[in-house]
Amino acid sequence: MRQPARELCIDGYNLLHALGKAFRQGTLEEQRERLEELLQDVRHQTGCTITLVYDGRGSNHPLEERGAFSRVFTPSRMSADEWIIRHLRTRPAAALNTMVVSSDRMITSHAEAYGAKTLASGTFIRRYLEKEHRKNTTGNSTGALSDSQTAVWLKLFSGHGPDSHGK
Repeated sequence: MRQPARELCIDGYNLLHALGKAFRQGTLEEQRERLEELLQDVRHQTGCTITLVYDGRGSNHPLEERGAFSRVFTPSRMSADEWIIRHLRTRPAAALNTMVVSSDRMITSHAEAYGAKTLASGTFIRRYLEKEHRKNTTGNSTGALSDSQTAVWLKLFSGHGPDSHGK
């Protein structure tokens, strides 16, 4: 039997895109910071190491910050997809305990070929991020959301909440 994932390897901008327009307000740095705050809860919930990979910052060398929560900015000529595939290919034993989060079919098919599990960004959001937000705002993981909390989530994830004016 296969062990549960020990590492979540996340295509950062793919996940940001899946979170919707309401989440992507402010500068790119602010968006990444909000995403990373949400992912800290996921890290505590799952016990997994999280590797969050962003497409390059214009440098010829990757910027990698390692730890229980790692952030990678790929070199300018390498996409996050390419970095993740290389990451899995160069660590075949670890790939078996890795969950790749992306909605990009090319990366998920490569990840599965290396033995990694995959999860579409939207599914990851529903499974981990919405649940964590609900727990943090209601005090438990089964409590119902208030009307104002529901409106915030509708706006955040669909861009069609009561204050979005169809934007």
